[in-house]
Amino acid sequence: LQASDTDLRLGSVIRLMKAKADGAARRGMYLMAYDARNEKSAWALVHDDSRFDPGSWDKAGWTVEAGNAPGTYRLKKTVTDGAAKAGMYLMAHDARNEVS
Repeated sequence: LQASDTDLRLGSVIRLMKAKADGAARRGMYLMAYDARNEKSAWALVHDDSRFDPGSWDKAGWTVEAGNAPGTYRLKKTVTDGAAKAGMYLMAHDARNEVS
């Protein structure tokens, strides 16, 4: 799936694929969330399509919701996969190191 602005509609389910290679994260990997970080969160990571059995692409799905500010969006996990429960939101916080 390659989304354009017209594909990003509230309520749509999208998959986010890496468009450019960067170190070990190859082009074509998908954003996933499934390994437990703690009891309330899971790690987000990119994974190639070998993670998916036929018919299980919904595990890479994120539902588009309106953000708090105009023109912003939130991404919500569509289905439960391991520790990442359906309904969890994609967030970024807490520095891992100086550059990430």
